[in-house]
Amino acid sequence: MTNDAKQRRVLVVDDEPLIRTILARALTDIGLVVDLAEDGRQGLARVREHVPRVVVLDLMMPNMDGLAFIDSCRSMPRCVHIPIILMSSEASLVTAQPRLAGKGVVVLMHKPFDLDTMLELVRRLSEPSG
Repeated sequence: MTNDAKQRRVLVVDDEPLIRTILARALTDIGLVVDLAEDGRQGLARVREHVPRVVVLDLMMPNMDGLAFIDSCRSMPRCVHIPIILMSSEASLVTAQPRLAGKGVVVLMHKPFDLDTMLELVRRLSEPSG
């Protein structure tokens, strides 16, 4: 692969502009390359452009939600092993949990999340041995 294999690239997929902005700034500050998408469809387009080491994904979004994104992403060979951090309200995550079996989601994070915890998790997962 090209530079994607060398870069510590993270994809943030969330329909809330404030969350995208906060995560983009914070992740860039710790040395990661950040791609942004406002829904699952845009997220899949970003994955086709550049393979991220980690995806931070909102569950509830218009057009294509997080579960549909995961299903579509996992059907692409380049996306099969990418760690995914799925975030949403606690109630939404509890409801979605049975449908997540076997989808390779690494962590479920409740919104609102602790930024330092998120940064540490993404940093660790984006390392080459991640």
